[in-house]
Amino acid sequence: PAGSVAGRTLRLRGQAGPGRNGGPAGDALIEIQVEPHPFFVRDAQDIRLVLPVTLSEAWNFFSNPANLGRITPPAMNFIIRSEVPAKIYPGLIILYRVSPVFGIPVKWVTEITYAEEPFFFIDEQRSGPYAIWHHEHRFEEVAGGVMMTDKLFYKVPFGIFGVVADWLFVHRKVLSIFTYRTKVLTNPSVIAPGQK
Repeated sequence: PAGSVAGRTLRLRGQAGPGRNGGPAGDALIEIQVEPHPFFVRDAQDIRLVLPVTLSEAWNFFSNPANLGRITPPAMNFIIRSEVPAKIYPGLIILYRVSPVFGIPVKWVTEITYAEEPFFFIDEQRSGPYAIWHHEHRFEEVAGGVMMTDKLFYKVPFGIFGVVADWLFVHRKVLSIFTYRTKVLTNPSVIAPGQK
């Protein structure tokens, strides 16, 4: 099941063989084992992606705002509406148009609030569909490439209605964006052309 940890035991009540002398079925106990993945590393409740590229290749790709469209699901109709440099810097304001829910286009403005080349940057929403959007991007050289960690803190507006909307569909939409991004990024030639 999602969120399972290696070494834990899963109890399935009444799913084992019948009890002695015709008694009710017993509980099946299953020990969870998680196989290593070629690109993902589990760290507590976080899943981290190991990209088979160099640290400078990862930074050059992710610090170029023009590449964001390459790793955003096409159905979101993502368009950068402002002039952007080839590399981010603290204070950079980026204007987008995106259709995050039901194909409805919205304006989104983010600011790069922190950048430490080639290890870390933060983008935060200044206006757009969320009450809060704080997205940390971290890059760490590891055996086999670069460990990329995204930490996202967001809040949907409209009080209790936003909480319900997040529970019903926003959380799944955000997850689908990062799932799409992960699928695209497991192809090293996306970040470093010429690699396979």
